[in-house]
Amino acid sequence: MGNTLQHRVDDVKRQVQEMQMKQGDMQRQTQVALQVAFARDQFLWGSGLYALVVLGAGARAARGQFHPGLAVPLVLGAFALGYVGDMAYGTKLIRVRQEAEHILEHERTLLVPPKTMPARKNWATEVALIDARPGGNPGRVSDKWYGPVRR
Repeated sequence: MGNTLQHRVDDVKRQVQEMQMKQGDMQRQTQVALQVAFARDQFLWGSGLYALVVLGAGARAARGQFHPGLAVPLVLGAFALGYVGDMAYGTKLIRVRQEAEHILEHERTLLVPPKTMPARKNWATEVALIDARPGGNPGRVSDKWYGPVRR
């Protein structure tokens, strides 16, 4: 009887874990979809504004009143619009996901929380890797730190 009860408890735990994983994945998908939708909205508004600026600059140039300083915002605006457009309709999310996977697989020491975080005890392997680096763990950002130095 005890064995059957334990088996049932294990089944319920597994079902709860699966449900939590599904809910977490649904939340992640919703957040990504919201980010893409936000980027698309930014792209539409930004492209409308950029088109208006380009038309205005073109009209001034046609009248012979084009100021060379206007070229800077036109070029920078094109880059900004391209960045948002890549997020909205391009492959930016795929590239970001691939970079995140690379960090998770090969650069886990970047994810180690500060010493004051309770979760740091779960990162013993990564902390050992940091301490094993040539020169060890310097303990501070750089020698050019202008705040109070604690030794």
